[in-house]
Amino acid sequence: MKFIVAAMLMITNFFGSPQLSLKGKSFPLCPTYYHVHANEKQNVHSKVSTPVSQEQLVFVLEASHNRVFGKSPKASKLAMGWAQVSLENGRGKYIYNNNIGNIGPVRKSQDYYNHLGSRGYPYRSFKTLEDGADAYWKVVKKCQVAVQAFDSGDPWQAAKALKSCNYYKAPLEDYNKNLSSLYHEGYGKVIPRAKGNR
Repeated sequence: MKFIVAAMLMITNFFGSPQLSLKGKSFPLCPTYYHVHANEKQNVHSKVSTPVSQEQLVFVLEASHNRVFGKSPKASKLAMGWAQVSLENGRGKYIYNNNIGNIGPVRKSQDYYNHLGSRGYPYRSFKTLEDGADAYWKVVKKCQVAVQAFDSGDPWQAAKALKSCNYYKAPLEDYNKNLSSLYHEGYGKVIPRAKGNR
């Protein structure tokens, strides 16, 4: 029995979900998936790179926030959203299938792609970047403590809130360090630059 459990752990680690690398260590992102069964393969899509620039990401998140929340985001909230997506998707370089934030499917009917080909956990697949951004804000909206932290511009509280809502498995301290750095960069540099070039 111990051998079987150990083998299962080895397989899980080898065929795991997409990884966040922090301090030379890798951790799975967004562990909120269901396991895909053979009869659900009709929803699978090929993995397609759909990157955006840092400035484009600002505008996509801002417009999406208007649709999901019915109002424009505060500067702090937009910066926090940009920071978190930048952490999850490499500043917009590593977005696939228009999935902003590396969101996993939670219903059998949702389209998905496999990040590691036929291996690993599925991530949702969207037709447009706008659809992916709307899904991202809807996930954040369900975690009200995260919404409060995003609004107040508090990276530490945001990292704790997202952790409590099972958005990521990486160590809190490492995630917070990177989120905080990106938040200040987004708030002080990227968003002003993007809006100045509009």
